[in-house]
Amino acid sequence: MIRSFFNLTRYEKKAGLIFACFLLALMTIRLIVNSNGEQGLLKVSQREGQNIEIPTNSGKNRTDHQQEVQQKRRLFKKSSEEFKVDEKENEGQILIFDQPYFDPNLLSVLEWEEMGFSRKQAAVIYNFVKNSGGITRKEQLKKIYVVTERQKKDLMAHVQITKKKWEDVLRGDLIKVRGIGKVLSDRIIKYRDKLGGFAHEDQLQEVYGLDSSIVMELKQRFRVGEVKLLPVNKLGLNDLKAHPYVSKADALNMIAARSERRFKSGDDLKLLFDDSLKWLKISPYVSYE
Repeated sequence: MIRSFFNLTRYEKKAGLIFACFLLALMTIRLIVNSNGEQGLLKVSQREGQNIEIPTNSGKNRTDHQQEVQQKRRLFKKSSEEFKVDEKENEGQILIFDQPYFDPNLLSVLEWEEMGFSRKQAAVIYNFVKNSGGITRKEQLKKIYVVTERQKKDLMAHVQITKKKWEDVLRGDLIKVRGIGKVLSDRIIKYRDKLGGFAHEDQLQEVYGLDSSIVMELKQRFRVGEVKLLPVNKLGLNDLKAHPYVSKADALNMIAARSERRFKSGDDLKLLFDDSLKWLKISPYVSYE
């Protein structure tokens, strides 16, 4: 029985031999591929008989990659050094001031050059002022790294920030302030116009959504100017009560009082207000013409 079990036909012997050869070839190819994979390169023969190296992984061999990284580092270092101020080079550089004081927010690149800065310095200073949304404190200029310590001292002695009046402030001016976007800028302008202008800086605290830090920044950038006056002897009910500080009852009392006698001064009008604080808020807006 055992002999008949191992007794194979010619066809079966041939098939077994072919299968064994296939397994041997498969194992050989796998060994070759693994060996080349560890090296990371395959050698391919060209027609001229030369060998070229084809990367099998990243497309670059390790040496080329290292050289590229080193080159990028050198370029970055070179570009960084170009923007560093050379104290020795600019040591004898004297700044020229045509006026006793100047506002850095109003100068162009050419005007910074005319002051005595190099073209590179002038461009960096101008961009610093522009990207900062404007200079509100002269101490900010000390952060400009292309300016020498001597030049910073000269600037500090001649800088004078010109604050814009609130009646001239536009939405674009407000958006430059960190923390103020389109919604808040529109809200500030709308309330300013409704009041007739800001008569005091503390009125900014009455604008919904402004925290103390933003109010402080606005006070440093802008200043109180002129306000639109209310001719209390002429305006009707709707115009009077449209002001945020005048209620409908206040407006009716004004109209009733002036029908008997025109208001000639604040002494006449303030008698209508029981709240002294409210009178202090409305008084800058009143005209007795």
